[in-house]
Amino acid sequence: SEIRQQVESEIAPGTPHIEIESADIDEALRGLTLEEPRLRQHAILVLGRRKLGKSNAKRILPAIAEHLTDSNATTRRLALLSLSYWKLTAEPWFKAMRALKDDKDSLVRQYAYNIMDEFKGHG
Repeated sequence: SEIRQQVESEIAPGTPHIEIESADIDEALRGLTLEEPRLRQHAILVLGRRKLGKSNAKRILPAIAEHLTDSNATTRRLALLSLSYWKLTAEPWFKAMRALKDDKDSLVRQYAYNIMDEFKGHG
């Protein structure tokens, strides 16, 4: 459909991601529940912004963390990356993030090793 093509062009790889505000969080969280992997991935990326504030982290981070076990490797990798942007605020999920060092996808494993090296001694 025309709408689907427009959405896909807006979230295509290499396309800059939008910056959302606090008022957009509910819609982005809804995006995490969608079936289409690219839409979930887009939602994960826009929710990975620390500027959304610690007060919103208690809603955002658990929702992103659920995607550390997503069936799609890119989605798992982006969930890991987005959680890492929240630094020590994401510490409750460090164990789950470290578990991706054993992921079946080599790129997810590589990201897990690189990202979790930043957090040695925590969680």
